[in-house]
Order: sequence, then C-alpha cells, then structure tokens
Amino acid sequence: MKIRTKVIGWGILVLIICITMYLLGVRQQFIYYLKEQYPKKSFKVGMVVVDILYDKYYANIICREDQTEFYIRKYFSNSKIDDNYWEAKRKKQNTEKSKALFKDTMIEQYISHVSLIESKIELTDKSYEEINISLVEKCNHIDVMAEILKMLTVSNIKVANIHFTYEKTQSVYEVQLNTSDELTKEDIESKVIKIK
Repeated sequence: MKIRTKVIGWGILVLIICITMYLLGVRQQFIYYLKEQYPKKSFKVGMVVVDILYDKYYANIICREDQTEFYIRKYFSNSKIDDNYWEAKRKKQNTEKSKALFKDTMIEQYISHVSLIESKIELTDKSYEEINISLVEKCNHIDVMAEILKMLTVSNIKVANIHFTYEKTQSVYEVQLNTSDELTKEDIESKVIKIK
C-alpha cells in the first residue's frame, strides 16, 4: 500500500514538473515573439494560463516603456501567436484623452465615466466617432448634457454620436446626441429614453 502511494505521489510530481516545463516553453515563445514584433520595447511577461474553454494559452503583458497592459495568446490547434498591444495602447490613450477632455471643468464632478472611440479616418485630433458619458445620479442631467454639448462645440470638438446614460429614481436613462445638433434643453429632454 505504501509503495503504491509513493508511486502515485511521484507520478503526480513528474506530471506537474512536465506541465510546468511545457508552460515555461510557451512563455519563452511569447518572449521571443514580443522581441521579434517590438524590438525597441521591453515587456514584463506574466505566467502562462491554459484556457481549456477557448483552446488557447495566454499571458498578461505590461510594456515597460508606456505601461500598456495587454495579452498575448496562442491556440492549441496551431502555432500562430498574436497579441492586442496596439488595441490596448489606443484604448489607454483614449482613456487618458477622455479624462483630459473634462478635467478641471465645472461639469467634471457630474461625470462618473467617459470613454472615446476615435474616428476611423481622423482628420484632426478633435474628431471622434463616439463618446460614451455616464453621469452621476444626483445632478440636473439635462443641464449637464446641455453644458457638455456647449463645451464640445466651443472647443470645436466634433462627435458623431454622444451617448449619455444615467440613473435616476431606480431607473436607467439614455440619450443619443451629436455635436452637429443645435439643441435646446427642451430638445435634449425630448430625446431621453428610459431603458430600465
């Protein structure tokens, strides 16, 4: 009985060592890929995770130069490796831009979250496909939306779609606007839709 237990214990230990060595090999492939794709950058590579549900290995990565966090992956079925560095970097830059858009303004206190989607064809640095803005619950939402529209227009920022959401009295509301609309507060109020 003791010999059988020892054999099973050694078998499990050998299996764990083999899996660890294999995953370290995948991690080395990720490191080599990153050096090849981005020779002027250095990265901190996390541990490799096995995702059985999606048939892939992946690791979280941080670029040391710009602190962009992204992932790298490799599927079980083929040896192709890919990453989302540029997408994550663009998203990070948009988050920084969106924070700067309303920073140090009187309406900053009424905004709980802002995200930007830049135009595919960018003519200027002030052209966006979409801005999603979540407002805090305790404010005059119509006044804040009117002020945001005015502020964007005065700053000559063009937005094809401004998507506002907010909660009020246990309900969720949304409003779709754009900077080319010249709307009064009454016009804005007429566009409010209760979604929940």
